[in-house]
Amino acid sequence: MKSVLTGAENKIDVVDVERPVPGPKDALVRIRACGICGTDTFFLHLGGMPTGADGSRRAIPLGHEPAGEVVEVGAEVTDLKVGDRVVVNPQDAPSGIIGCGGERGGMDEYLLIENAEVGKSVAVFPDHVPFAVAALNEPMA
Repeated sequence: MKSVLTGAENKIDVVDVERPVPGPKDALVRIRACGICGTDTFFLHLGGMPTGADGSRRAIPLGHEPAGEVVEVGAEVTDLKVGDRVVVNPQDAPSGIIGCGGERGGMDEYLLIENAEVGKSVAVFPDHVPFAVAALNEPMA
């Protein structure tokens, strides 16, 4: 699958990464839209996440305002189903924030939602709301 990362200063790279596999408590979401935040542009201009006093940086996946469609759910997930349209809480990921320096970004083709739970890690939105509008949920909250 494709992932959007910071490259050098003012450069974005689109790279191939492994598609995540959900565990029993997880869901996999196909991202359909993702807002672009000032934080994304900050990391773009900076060239990544600072890692030390020497000015070194590491590439990071971009995006923390994603909306998408559930394509897989683990056996223990009870309140989500394939086809649900969801927005993602980027701060609820047990392994680290989504975007903003985390290991996964909302501009990935697919996003693993660990310990998927409606009202905590995701919110389901109705079919009549376009994905591009749903992706605005975080700045409008």
